[in-house]
Amino acid sequence: MVSAAFNLLPSDDIELTIDEPDSHSPHVQISDLKEYDPGKTSYRIALGGLFFSTIFTIACIGAGIGTLGSLVNFILGSAFLMTPTTAMVVDSTIADLPSLGLNLLVTTCTESIGFIHSKLLQAALISEHNIQFNTNLRLIPRPRSGRSWTHPNGTFSNVIMGILLILSYVSSSLVFAQNQPGDPIIRIKLQSPALIVLGVALLLQALIAYLGMRRESIFTWSSSPFHTTAALLYHNQLIHKSGKCMHNVLHSDSFIDPCTPSILQPSVWQVSSSVRRIVIGLWCLWPACAVWSGIVIGIGKRTGQLVVGSIIGSTLGMGSWSPLPNTNTSLLVVASSFQTSIVVMAALQGPLTMALHCCELLVNLLRDEAAWRKAVEKLGAPWSKNPLLSALMNKQSVGLFVVKSVLYWMFGLSLGYGAEGLSDNALFMRPVQILYLSAALLLLAAGYTFMVTRQPSGCQPATYGHLQTLANLIDDWSPLMWWGHKGGGQICHAGTSDHPLPHVNMNTLYAGNSQDR
Repeated sequence: MVSAAFNLLPSDDIELTIDEPDSHSPHVQISDLKEYDPGKTSYRIALGGLFFSTIFTIACIGAGIGTLGSLVNFILGSAFLMTPTTAMVVDSTIADLPSLGLNLLVTTCTESIGFIHSKLLQAALISEHNIQFNTNLRLIPRPRSGRSWTHPNGTFSNVIMGILLILSYVSSSLVFAQNQPGDPIIRIKLQSPALIVLGVALLLQALIAYLGMRRESIFTWSSSPFHTTAALLYHNQLIHKSGKCMHNVLHSDSFIDPCTPSILQPSVWQVSSSVRRIVIGLWCLWPACAVWSGIVIGIGKRTGQLVVGSIIGSTLGMGSWSPLPNTNTSLLVVASSFQTSIVVMAALQGPLTMALHCCELLVNLLRDEAAWRKAVEKLGAPWSKNPLLSALMNKQSVGLFVVKSVLYWMFGLSLGYGAEGLSDNALFMRPVQILYLSAALLLLAAGYTFMVTRQPSGCQPATYGHLQTLANLIDDWSPLMWWGHKGGGQICHAGTSDHPLPHVNMNTLYAGNSQDR
């Protein structure tokens, strides 16, 4: 029995043996499945990430309190004023680098906490016998099994985690406030309240993740679809069904007659309606940003508040088209308190944060399929790999990490908070930078559309981490697996082995059992 995840992991000597079925058994023999990986390395990395995130949050809160001065400054707003004694003069070429660096750190923390939270959600679905894919595609699952609203993995906590995630990135974009780009001297001020909000938001996420680790029993911390499948087989939540050795994820739960191999497999777009909704949502973001830019220009010119350089007037053009703000960048200045600004920015940035989180789900689906498709390659499919090395070697995962940081940084350039002169604080909306953000989101939507609509080639049935499909297709478990033709008579069988197998025959019917080989 697997103990609570935070206290104990399954021991190294766990063995899984499944008796060979008799000739009348409807299930295929699963041989050589001696253990499943409890994911100790992933567990240690997750704890390390949680520890780093906690230290970072404490540093943010401590630095914020140390530079705040007093609570009166926070309430009256004087903690936000840009004065020669509270701001640092910087060169224009590096003025935006502190914000970019902070976004990288925040992304690292949220990714670490997010991994733990995803495993907790997976554990909740497993405990309810309600899991289908190795990657959970539901943004906010609604766990059953008597979980109260106070449960760290309940619906309420999941909603709070989403809000805190948005608040983390919003507050990070408010930490470094600048004076107006039109000013001849660029000043950057560390805004203590924003730093405190950032620290508290991350700390609460870490706390929810920690409490969830104490409450949930996690079979395996490994993100490998193979180990998740093996764990469910071990705990009798999956069975290996016969006659489905050539059935892809679309047909895993249905019975069809013996069939010949297909040279093309379904795309993940065809497999899941959740994927289609995510991609449609991505395509809605970039026109929304374009409309936002148009509204900013329209309001600015109508009210005469569109600023280019140090000149305010409604008859001015768009100013500089440089991606980075400079002294000729056009912007709309709206006087606003910090409290109002954080609400406005959360409302505008929330859709971006949720969209990028959903992009991560797509990447995980494609990663799971890539792991399975290695079984027809020369080197085979390893049952497990070093999780950190696996993440660093996955181009899509690394690319998404960089894209997240850059897009949040670009959003900070589009919508910022700073000082209007030396006495008032304001929101800055830069229409040109918003258009660049819109263009970047267009590229993001196009890129993910290409990835999710691409059909894998080859006869190996596609799974995309669908656990029942993997349980049907894998009949021999070994540290290194190959998939291919395993013999048979009139109706052949395909499956996995610990050694390379011949290619399946394109003109042969497949649906046999492993006993037939």
